Amino acid sequence: MYVLFTQPVDPKLVPDYATVIKNPMDLSTMRAKVERSFYPTIDEFLSDFQLVCDNARLYNAKDTLYWKQADKLWEWGSKAIERDRKTVMDKDEEMLQAVKDEETLDIVGMGDYSSNVQVNRGPIMNIDKSVDVSLLLCFITATS
Repeated sequence: MYVLFTQPVDPKLVPDYATVIKNPMDLSTMRAKVERSFYPTIDEFLSDFQLVCDNARLYNAKDTLYWKQADKLWEWGSKAIERDRKTVMDKDEEMLQAVKDEETLDIVGMGDYSSNVQVNRGPIMNIDKSVDVSLLLCFITATS
């Protein structure tokens, strides 16, 4: 059994990789970004996912297992992400509306001082609730 694209490429095993691929990406890095809420939009998630696939297709010859699996992963994964786009955006809208409904927060300072502070939040993306990176990991786990 082997697992593709789940970890960064090891420069000891593939010494010329960095000369060909200037912006490496892998699914474990994407998972870590999801867990840290690093993706403000689904488009940024999709961009990193495309980078994983594009890097594999750029570095590897078309007749290799790596290129073929990257192509299959992109075909399946990009459709899954697009299918879940509306779900992600709907959840973001719900969360943003909840923030708007709570326009101020009371922040208690030192002693008896307190003040009302306006909350201005950027886009929130619950991609971990809708586009499950583990599905992508399962997809690329294969046996031969």
